[in-house]
Parts: sequence; structure tokens; C-alpha cells
Amino acid sequence: MAPVVLQAGQLSGWVLGWLWPFARIGMMLLVMPVIGGRLVPRRVRLLLALLLTLLVVPGLPPPPPLDPLSAPGLLVLGQQLLVGAAMGLVLQVVFSALVMAGQLVGMTMGLGFATLVDPQN
Repeated sequence: MAPVVLQAGQLSGWVLGWLWPFARIGMMLLVMPVIGGRLVPRRVRLLLALLLTLLVVPGLPPPPPLDPLSAPGLLVLGQQLLVGAAMGLVLQVVFSALVMAGQLVGMTMGLGFATLVDPQN
């Protein structure tokens, strides 16, 4: 079997192809309500981010040829982190709205039941 020869250009393309989606997905999982909490260990979140990146990357277009440690590359990395955080915060808002709706329904049901049981009314 012939040895695999990697060149710097190929390795840089692979790193860019995986780094930016991993940053976005990892930040989203960090901010998400259920997975981002203390109940899920960091290693599980990291593994989940790697698995989701593994599933997503083949369907993505090739990344632009930027050096990941240059100023434009770091700017794109920061952009990916902000987009991932925004996605996680949107999920946080949705979960908070559902919790608020559940509490409102619970309060309404509880107060309605209290008026049925209260002999004064």
C-alpha cells in the first residue's frame, strides 16, 4: 500500500473546510438551551459538534482560499462564531417563549381551578 502524501495546500484546504463549519456549529451548541447547559458534559458537546460537522461539510461549497491565521481568515472565523451564537440565541428565545407560554397556561388553569374550589365565589 502506498503512503499517503499530504501537501500544505491540501491540508490548508481541509482545515478551512472543517474549521469554519465546526466553529459555527460548536458555538451554536454552546449557546443552545438544552445542550449548552451544565447537564451535558463538554466532551459530549465537542463530540456532537464534530459529528454534526462531519455530516454537514460534504454538502457545503468549497471555502474561499484564505489563510486561517491571516486577518481575513480570523475575521471569517469571528463571523462564523457570531452566526453560531446568533443561531443558539434564537433557539434560546424560542425555548423561553415556550416556557413562558406554559407558565401562563399553568397560572390560568390554577387560578380557574381556585375559583371553582373557593366557596366564597
